[in-house]
Amino acid sequence: MTLEEKIGQMFLVCYDGSYDPAEEASLHHLGGYVFFGDYFQGRSREDVISGIKKIQNRTKLPLITAVDEEGGSVIRVSGYPALHEKPFSSPSQVMARGGIFAAKDDASKKADMLLDLGINTNLAPVCDVAQSKKDYIYERTTGEDPAKATAYAVSVVAASKEKKLGTCLKHFPGYGGSSDTHLGMAADNRPYREFATSDFMPFFFGIRAGADSVMVSHNIVKAMDPDLPASLSKKVHDILRKDFGFDKVIITDDISMGAIDDLFKAKAFLDETDPVDKTDPTGEKDPADETDPAGERDPAVMAVKAGNDLICTRDFRKQIPAVMDAVKKGIISEKQINRSVKRIIDWKISLGLIK
Repeated sequence: MTLEEKIGQMFLVCYDGSYDPAEEASLHHLGGYVFFGDYFQGRSREDVISGIKKIQNRTKLPLITAVDEEGGSVIRVSGYPALHEKPFSSPSQVMARGGIFAAKDDASKKADMLLDLGINTNLAPVCDVAQSKKDYIYERTTGEDPAKATAYAVSVVAASKEKKLGTCLKHFPGYGGSSDTHLGMAADNRPYREFATSDFMPFFFGIRAGADSVMVSHNIVKAMDPDLPASLSKKVHDILRKDFGFDKVIITDDISMGAIDDLFKAKAFLDETDPVDKTDPTGEKDPADETDPAGERDPAVMAVKAGNDLICTRDFRKQIPAVMDAVKKGIISEKQINRSVKRIIDWKISLGLIK
């Protein structure tokens, strides 16, 4: 594979409906797409199947085709009667209905629906442990009990693996009581021991059950890294790789979200107000010639540096060249790119996408 092909594989693009997905996937060698509810709205089962086949037929390597079909408040497919008889229930409703047996049955039915349409990955289960019913993440979780969240996660992973539907544990290291990072930056001030005795449990056992991927949140978790959101923090990724022994695919939450926008607006402001430009002490350099020696002006570059394998984003046309440039400048090693791409290819092989 060329460097361009390898870097393209590292992008899981949030499709917004504004372009031909088959053409862009082929042109940029994309690793996959995440589809949202508007993609399925008004489409029949046959429309969805033929549309996804058209995309897959244009690419050299099959794509990860993913949705967030968590159940409850986050459903991308089952909310449309043309595609499923009724919406899937939330994780807490499923567990209340019948515990792990209901969770396995629910996950199995989701897998049947999604695979029939050509969707090969569900960005689920949610492994977050809520702190209270007032928390932003509460309605997407099984509640406040880490044991229940763990039982649910393990059940979903096991049932999905039987069907060869890809899974994703989210949102590491755990949302807890943090605010919605879709809207802006959130900070978590809890001590590390609280994560170790609660939030980590569903992720640890979900990984042991064979989860294909883990999604990292945009929360700044002060006990792990006081400066950077988890998605851009090597310290947080080291916990997954070294402490949890996870060697499969790590995915960012969508780096187009408000939390990351806030971070980079703040960075831009600091750059503008810095009285001394250390790369141009005379102040004579054309702004267009500015360099980024640490690779800290593009979120995708920072995400790769932190240790993510798949970058979930909308702004791929700008970010793929930024990562390419970072590799060419030695900011990111090609050896790291190769490791990430191998994990992605191994995942596609395990799902039967690559024979």
